[in-house]
Formats: sequence, C-alpha cells, structure tokens
Amino acid sequence: MKEELPKGYDCPACGRFHRFSPWVYAHWDIAITHSCNCGVEATILMGRAYPPDSDIEEIQEEEEQRKQAEQLVNAMTEGIEETS
Repeated sequence: MKEELPKGYDCPACGRFHRFSPWVYAHWDIAITHSCNCGVEATILMGRAYPPDSDIEEIQEEEEQRKQAEQLVNAMTEGIEETS
C-alpha cells in the first residue's frame, strides 16, 4: 500500500496549518525554508518540518536510509505474496 503524502505541516510555535503548494512537492528531496506569519521559520524536507537550525545533511541521510529500508521491506513482501 502506498503512503499518502502529507498535505502540509503545523507551525510548532503557533499551530497554524500551512498547506503545501505543488512547488513543495516538486522539490520534495530538497530542503526549503518556510516562514510562518508568527515569525518562526521551518525547514521542510520530504513533507516534514524541522527547526531551521537542524542538521539537514543528517536528516537527508536518515531519510535515504528509511527509504531504502522501506523499499527492501516492500520487495520482500512482494516476494512473499508471489510465492503464496
């Protein structure tokens, strides 16, 4: 089953919901910065919001490892379903 992409994120300071535009989805694998009206900035990467001082390289590496693990599980699951 495919994972549904997030529609946006909630500002960690004020709770305001920010809907992702098509531009965010087109730049999914690139860290982008968004500023809320309350003045708080967030770094958006792969549908998740992080504080702007986060180590983006480390986050990208963790996301890549998560993606690889997910692909491995999916491949293993498909193999099991095919032999059943």
